[in-house]
Amino acid sequence: MAMTSGELTRGAAPTWRTVPAGEIGRFRGGSGFPLRFQGQASGEIPFFKVSDMNLAGNEKHMTRANHYISEAVRKQLGATLFPTGSIVFAKVGAAVFLERKRILAQPSCIDNNMAAFVLDASRADIEFVHQLLLTTRLADLVSATALPALNGADLAAMPVSLPPIDCQREVAKVLRGPDALLAKLDQLIAKKRDLKQAAMQQLLTACQTVAANQAAFTWVSEAFLLEQNRDEGHRTGLRQAAERHQQRQQQHRFNGDCLRLGSARASRLVAVLGIQMP
Repeated sequence: MAMTSGELTRGAAPTWRTVPAGEIGRFRGGSGFPLRFQGQASGEIPFFKVSDMNLAGNEKHMTRANHYISEAVRKQLGATLFPTGSIVFAKVGAAVFLERKRILAQPSCIDNNMAAFVLDASRADIEFVHQLLLTTRLADLVSATALPALNGADLAAMPVSLPPIDCQREVAKVLRGPDALLAKLDQLIAKKRDLKQAAMQQLLTACQTVAANQAAFTWVSEAFLLEQNRDEGHRTGLRQAAERHQQRQQQHRFNGDCLRLGSARASRLVAVLGIQMP
């Protein structure tokens, strides 16, 4: 018999039962997604790949995709359209060991490296089962093959313990609060990381600017000193040339004085001796 919220509030212990996962839903793999149909950034139907689980905003509900298709293309591909609330996860390759489980936020397609658990909403609450799967290691079910893979039959046989549906909803409701807080915490961490990166970028730019300005200042200083030395050398050369010119002028005046003195003496000597000049 279903457990009511009132009974839960009064502390009545619900009866849990363990059933195969296949009794509360069905597992189904995704579809092939040829390369020529990929790359549409918007459209009617998101076509999720394993890497889309890493996108910001897809931490719990798959709300964003890198690829979209139209209904016509979906029919052409024969791709399964999974309903809102399907729980999706990687089923092939190393990504299985990352244990990521997400809930589809709208009807979507998934590629053949993923699988979906489509629940019977009358027997299981989506958010409760999602929380349950987050504590379940699907990697323990990986088949011993060269390529890690999850088998549909093994997934369907996986035991799950469930309280009555009303109790599941109450538990999911209680867990919704911490989930919201954790989501906000993740957002704050991401914001802090972005701010740190921006600050580091500004600091790096500032350091580069200072280094560039210092290099420019050094170049200008060296150019000024070179020009100053060049001017000083030019002035020194002019001064030395002027000094040499002055020295030559003085020498010329001295030589002229000597010639004039010599001429006067020579004239007196000629007069005294009575020598006739030719």
